Amino acid sequence: MHGPIALSRLKRIVLRGSATALAASGLLLGVGPAPHALAASQIACSGGGGVTIDKQLDGTFKWVLSGVATCNDPAGDPVRQAALTGLATTPNLGFCTNDALVNAFSMNVAVTWTSFSPTRGVVNSLQHQVWALPETTFPVITEFGIRELGGAQLGEGEISTHIFGKCPPDGEPSMQVAWTQYA
Repeated sequence: MHGPIALSRLKRIVLRGSATALAASGLLLGVGPAPHALAASQIACSGGGGVTIDKQLDGTFKWVLSGVATCNDPAGDPVRQAALTGLATTPNLGFCTNDALVNAFSMNVAVTWTSFSPTRGVVNSLQHQVWALPETTFPVITEFGIRELGGAQLGEGEISTHIFGKCPPDGEPSMQVAWTQYA
């Protein structure tokens, strides 16, 4: 078997093998294991942006976060955008200040939700959240809890800042964030 027929068959075998490998690793969208199913009232978000951490005159560190995320809402509008702004203060930065860990802290985050509704057009809303980060090492991926200002639990997520393990003001002042929360 030589010629176009053999080449066509070879292409099909290679493509099937590639699709099988991707499906087995969970990389092919819609195939492979899902990390966990979302409840109908939950949204899943992921995005990134910047986080600036500056040492203050009193020795504390001020965190200013700014970013954008895309969110999937299975119960409503299929896609939402979340614009994030956040502020926090910590007494240290873990190994960046010769401490074993960063103390647990909370970040006040304003989330501006934007979605498109066929009946209402572009819809914006503002939600104030508190992201509670446990005592952790820095800079690495850190989990956090999300609650409303009144204390009701909304969800959880993880954030990664200052890639390549550089301490502020060195390194990239970038952050990646992913979370799920009740809508």
